[in-house]
Amino acid sequence: MLEILAIVFLGKKIAELAEEKGESPKKWRGIMIGSWFGSEILGIVIFASTVGIGDDTIFPAAITGLACGLASYFIVRSMLSSKPNTSLKELS
Repeated sequence: MLEILAIVFLGKKIAELAEEKGESPKKWRGIMIGSWFGSEILGIVIFASTVGIGDDTIFPAAITGLACGLASYFIVRSMLSSKPNTSLKELS
């Protein structure tokens, strides 16, 4: 449940930044959500292949996936932040 709240909150932050940069907020929110889930799954798969999954490793695997998802947010935010500031109104 907390992960969903984090994705909603961080998605709003990405959308605000995208508007400042003159980019489509929906596009960047979609990129953020897709990269979050993709990197989360990748983190869990890497954890499972190196450590293995058992009753005592489910929580560490989930935390690893969450950390990878959060890292993907910072990567997407960095990509968006590196773009020049232009308003969508200026482009019209």
